[in-house]
Amino acid sequence: RVLLAPHEKVAAALEDSHARGVLHRDLKPSNLLVRKRDNAPFLTDYSVGALPQAEELTEGQLPPGTRRYRSPEALKFERQHRHEPEARYAFQVADELFAFGATLYDMLTDPRPSSKHPRKPLNSDAHPPASPAALNRRVPPALSDMTMALMNPDPRVRPPSAGAVSRVLGGLRADPAPAWDTLVYPPSARVTAGPFAIRRRRSPRRGARRRNCWRRPVGRWRTARRPASRSSS
Repeated sequence: RVLLAPHEKVAAALEDSHARGVLHRDLKPSNLLVRKRDNAPFLTDYSVGALPQAEELTEGQLPPGTRRYRSPEALKFERQHRHEPEARYAFQVADELFAFGATLYDMLTDPRPSSKHPRKPLNSDAHPPASPAALNRRVPPALSDMTMALMNPDPRVRPPSAGAVSRVLGGLRADPAPAWDTLVYPPSARVTAGPFAIRRRRSPRRGARRRNCWRRPVGRWRTARRPASRSSS
């Protein structure tokens, strides 16, 4: 429930933005901030957003954004028009919904969703991602199915709007089943099993670190002695 509440509000905020003709175009975990005091979410960084009657500054075929969270249809357009430098992809609400689903996917399957480390792509037609429930047994099947529906390669099969997603998430959050009170990850920041392994770099012992910092080539620090000057008679 702790994870569902902010995403439900973010989906509602996206619905309001879409109704005004505003598209974020760069949804990802690092652009979602949650206030610890009351679990209130904040959607940040509209710097590459699309606004009504705004001047189009995009120079590439795709609008600015993060490749991991681009929809499959956007990447397909890029491949099909790679020899047409003037071609421009029309970003749609369906692209935003895919990015929202990919963001939710990373939240459910990666304990470090906003950090940079190697991960399997989410928008590959040849290698579709496994469901969140398959990677993390703490994820309820209904939430896993909702996430995969948002990431469906066919944009026509995705939920119709961000408002519909918000209502579904609200219904899941209201489910009294105890499974929804289970934390997605253990309280400990260190996860030691399977794809969630976080390997921390061990710092050397204090004494060894002190000895290492004084190891220098002796000859490099020596200065040649100047011959004593002799006074002329």
